[in-house]
Amino acid sequence: MQAATRTAALNHGADGEIELTHSPVQTRGPLGQLPGQDENGYGEKITLPWTVQYAGRRRRVYCTQRGNAGTWWFMHGGRKMTVG
Repeated sequence: MQAATRTAALNHGADGEIELTHSPVQTRGPLGQLPGQDENGYGEKITLPWTVQYAGRRRRVYCTQRGNAGTWWFMHGGRKMTVG
């Protein structure tokens, strides 16, 4: 069985597109919260069940969620690379 993938823009399209690969993470609690989520579902570094192959390495994708919309990102060379 092949892993689920999706394509997304990198840094709002400025750096092209990347391919995200589904890579499950263990959830916790009765609501199935992801690591980094508080009880309301918000967080600064929520671990998402997606990874990206970028600059020769597989990198975990995270989300900063402070309200109704969150920002997906991963780190490369000390810089946050925005996925969207």
